[in-house]
Amino acid sequence: ICGFCETLDWRPLEFVDLPSTRCCSLCSVIPGKTYVLQCSQSHALCELCYNDVLKSDHRCPIDNDCFDESFVEKRSFTQRQIETEIVFCTNSKQGCAFVGTVEEMKYHFLKECEFHAVTCKLCRAKVLRREIVNHYRERCQHKGG
Repeated sequence: ICGFCETLDWRPLEFVDLPSTRCCSLCSVIPGKTYVLQCSQSHALCELCYNDVLKSDHRCPIDNDCFDESFVEKRSFTQRQIETEIVFCTNSKQGCAFVGTVEEMKYHFLKECEFHAVTCKLCRAKVLRREIVNHYRERCQHKGG
């Protein structure tokens, strides 16, 4: 996500069901504005990728179809719209089962989530923060060192 709010900018979010035209088909960023090309697959580009394509040959970089700049559809995505989309917690890969709106996830992540990972200073293993004491006491390969 880029350009919505500091809490979310440049943080990876996994959406439950986000329309493909909301996400840049090249860099996968979810920007405030996309440019939907009139190519065979209607690929969407963020402003940065779109401007780079305009500097070259006016061809979709994915399917190589030519497009006319005057037929490119600009779609805006407001902060309010992004906040109502459904996402998984950013700690889902660590085991968090939370699913809710982006707005709810911001609060959950900052105040409620118990699945934040930290790195053990001794063995460099990735450990859930709530388990770090137990890790040091029972599982760390470098304890006492």
